[in-house]
Amino acid sequence: MPLIRARLEKKKPDIFPLGIDVTWEVEHGAARITVTPRVGAAARQTVIDWNLVDSAEYEELYAIEQDVRSIGPAPYFVRSGDKGKEEIELEDADALWDYIDARGRKGTDLQRYKGLGEMNPSQLWETTLDPNTRVMLQVRLDDAVQTDQIFTILMGDQVEPRRQFIEDNALNVKNLDI
Repeated sequence: MPLIRARLEKKKPDIFPLGIDVTWEVEHGAARITVTPRVGAAARQTVIDWNLVDSAEYEELYAIEQDVRSIGPAPYFVRSGDKGKEEIELEDADALWDYIDARGRKGTDLQRYKGLGEMNPSQLWETTLDPNTRVMLQVRLDDAVQTDQIFTILMGDQVEPRRQFIEDNALNVKNLDI
């Protein structure tokens, strides 16, 4: 636990004070880490347990981490700029991850909309209405009853079943087009 706390203090010092509780799950023979943010924080409680380790996202992250490990130990040297003439030295794996994250976000503007009605007209045209970029897919129903149940959960007036559906299925999503 001290290593987790030290790493979080280094990477995200503004989230403290923070509660970190480690327990043991006998059923899976694995630790369960519960991270509770300070009172009034925008973040919510996070649980790292067997469900996370068993998820597709974890498998993908683990594969990426193994690829990075195959590069070898630090320091890392990155060539960038015009034809790779500029070389940057990165002192450890954290610096490498930060560099990759920054490069991946360069030129990216993230926005979140809960529905099409929240977009302004130009954004709605770019993302949904422009016939040159939109994709129309035919949808076929194999099981009308199950389809109706899912629509009732997702579009109905009951919040709790919708939240539960999202929590149960969120980590199984692949290739989400945002």
